[in-house]
Amino acid sequence: MSLLGLRLRAPLRPFTRAFATPPKSTRPAPASGNALAGVASDLVPASLREPADPDAWWRGNDLTQQYGKPGNQYSGRSMPVRNFIAQFRTMQGNLRRSGIADEFRRVEYYEKPSAERVRLASIRNRRRFQENIRKRVQLVQALRSRK
Repeated sequence: MSLLGLRLRAPLRPFTRAFATPPKSTRPAPASGNALAGVASDLVPASLREPADPDAWWRGNDLTQQYGKPGNQYSGRSMPVRNFIAQFRTMQGNLRRSGIADEFRRVEYYEKPSAERVRLASIRNRRRFQENIRKRVQLVQALRSRK
């Protein structure tokens, strides 16, 4: 780790000239900060050991290998589409379920707090009414299916 929790390409080297005494051992200090690093390292599987090159993991999991590098500012938000109509319908459904268009229309103008309370109460009552109707329809269907 380094500044701000980001990994640097090259590890930081200590200031060797600032100290007059040489280090006590010639063995390098563990990079991970674990005092037991290197002890019985042959017992740890290779998949669990830290790679010698800290950037090897990033290169291995690089998304540009799968999707290619972005071409412009909108490429990060796009994906390859085979059937445009089906994908557009899916996107419209996602937007409708998330309520983005309604929220955009709502924040276009200022809404007084009293009007907001009335609107939210109406939404709550509508939801409760729909839930009540749904329960009654299920009850009627259950009664009809018993015959």
